[in-house]
Amino acid sequence: MNIRNTFPVILLAVGILFVGCSSDPASGTDNPSNTTVNVKVMKDVKISAQASTISGNLYDVEKDSAYRMNFYSTKKTEIDFIYYYGSGNGDNAAIVSPDYEVLSNGSIAGNYSGYATPSARVGANVTQFKKLAGFTVAQFDAVNDSAAIATAYTGGGTADNKASNLIVGDVVAFRTANGTDGLFKVTDFFTQNAAGYVTITIKTRK
Repeated sequence: MNIRNTFPVILLAVGILFVGCSSDPASGTDNPSNTTVNVKVMKDVKISAQASTISGNLYDVEKDSAYRMNFYSTKKTEIDFIYYYGSGNGDNAAIVSPDYEVLSNGSIAGNYSGYATPSARVGANVTQFKKLAGFTVAQFDAVNDSAAIATAYTGGGTADNKASNLIVGDVVAFRTANGTDGLFKVTDFFTQNAAGYVTITIKTRK
């Protein structure tokens, strides 16, 4: 074999190999439309209603943790969401702030014993919610930077300490007590009653 004649062929083959393995900057995680900038995404978050023990009833956004309702007194300065089904109060399928007063009323208070008196809620976190009319699931899925989340909240209309009568596909903007802005979309319900739970996907500013 003539090594001198073979060596250029080997170099050519190696060159072709490296060209063929080069990455495409417009695909996968190199595509800016598929990446997030300072956004934390929490998928399939399940929060139980007042008569359910399937999952936690109280949710801490920052820690992405759910707690049973009997932890309210020790977690009220950490939790941000409570899910309850309040058909008697016109709040079917509601995600509410930890200071929401209706949770002390009537039969609901029997489930949320930690809220039985207004004094029990003193010092509880206050979360503000805005149901975003016309904000689609596709728009939610496309949110990939913290500025878009902040814009959705500030432009979302009047804030309330609850987001009630939720249905699959609803998108809600929120601001927690520590100033974290976020969005969540409702993806599923396991029975729409007090023994069920809601499943949501959350996006927050990191």
